[in-house]
Amino acid sequence: MKLLLKRKLSHWQNQLLDLSRRNRMIHFRQTRLSSLRLTVPDYETLFERLYRKEETLTFCRELNQQQNQRMYSLLELFTALDAPIEVTIGEIHAEGNSADIQRTLNHMRSKAKLSLEEQGINILYLCIGLLRWSSPKRSYKEEMLSPLVLVPVVLQRSTISAPVTISRYDDSAVTNPTLSYLMQSEFDLTLPKFDDEEEFISDYLEKMEKFAQANGWELIREARLGLMSFQKITMYKDIQNNLERIENNPVMLALAGDSSALPLPEEELPELDSIPSHEVFEVMKADSSQQEAILYARQGISFVMQGPPGTGKSQTIANIIA
Repeated sequence: MKLLLKRKLSHWQNQLLDLSRRNRMIHFRQTRLSSLRLTVPDYETLFERLYRKEETLTFCRELNQQQNQRMYSLLELFTALDAPIEVTIGEIHAEGNSADIQRTLNHMRSKAKLSLEEQGINILYLCIGLLRWSSPKRSYKEEMLSPLVLVPVVLQRSTISAPVTISRYDDSAVTNPTLSYLMQSEFDLTLPKFDDEEEFISDYLEKMEKFAQANGWELIREARLGLMSFQKITMYKDIQNNLERIENNPVMLALAGDSSALPLPEEELPELDSIPSHEVFEVMKADSSQQEAILYARQGISFVMQGPPGTGKSQTIANIIA
């Protein structure tokens, strides 16, 4: 039976991974509101300062006349003397004009914050290095651009007029797990892994250069900032990291098809009227069918409770918890 469960788990894991062009982990697309190409500092300095040293860096923005009146007046003087000076404040430069960059940063910050608050999942990543590749197989005939090293980051802004800052999010940098799985499953290729504790990012990209050249592909050494979803990858890893626990779990065995893993109770449920009131801890009203579900739960019996909206499923769960 455990062999059947292993086959089921393998199938479930594969279903969790989206290997199509729609997945930005496979085909990274430069979009107006969800990604930025970072130009300064270079990718090595950016990785070292953000990830290793855990510094907080500021995105460049134009000088604000209201906030920097003296400096602005001085720049106007240079302009009047036919010697204009372009001044920006910040450390990170991105491709595009200042207004578009700020709009994109605000959008990404808002989306990433919403994902963290509602789902507890960070979806904002600094991508170091990209692999440009294609294959005659299936839907990969057209050119793909896949991120390699993914560094979780967070964007912050103290006030509406303050500059946007970027810092490392409390998680480890990883080699693109979806791309790793695709390379192994579709092409029988092992994507080099990045050791975030010991390895220099430049050394890793040297390995990736050799990997790319060996397969007729191209490595792009640059940094991109983008929104990417890891929800299903997290579930995939949960299965991978808990195989032994899953194989010994009766609920999982039952889901895989073992009808004997969760036997029905040998004794019938007691009459509801015979249960003393001091043993009933219902915090919400419950009819007889709901009370039966509560009794099954109290006996440790696994079951599926179903019913149309408004039939009291949520109230029954609340009573079970109580």
